[in-house]
Amino acid sequence: GIVWGAFNYAMDRGRRVEAEAELGMISHALERYRDHFGAYPESPPDERMRGSEVLIRELMGDSLSGRASGFSAIRPDGLVFSPDGRAILDPWGRPYLYACLPTWPSGRFWLVSAGPDGLSTGPDARGQCDWEIPDNRDDIFYGG
Repeated sequence: GIVWGAFNYAMDRGRRVEAEAELGMISHALERYRDHFGAYPESPPDERMRGSEVLIRELMGDSLSGRASGFSAIRPDGLVFSPDGRAILDPWGRPYLYACLPTWPSGRFWLVSAGPDGLSTGPDARGQCDWEIPDNRDDIFYGG
């Protein structure tokens, strides 16, 4: 029992470290995007599951709007994608969640792995997260 518990702890810790590294890489790509276009890609918080698709389109140069067409801020090396190619997956096999609105304070976006439980309430009206809500306590957050 002790060995099994230690193994599970080590696996969870490894996934958390991997998620933090991937979130850092995606965040860096978002900064490159903002430097190039003057703003982060827009994605409403109520559609945050679609936010991962926005990340792929905008950061990898497949923008539907044509704005970022041909611009690539991130390389796919080391990232895991959903079978349909529409989401970047975290180490638990769930899409990274992303949201950003132009009405949020300058330089703010919301980027998160929902962690082991896969639950997250998402950002509030100002792009911030309430860490007191149980669904958010294991989230791995990275944001502007």
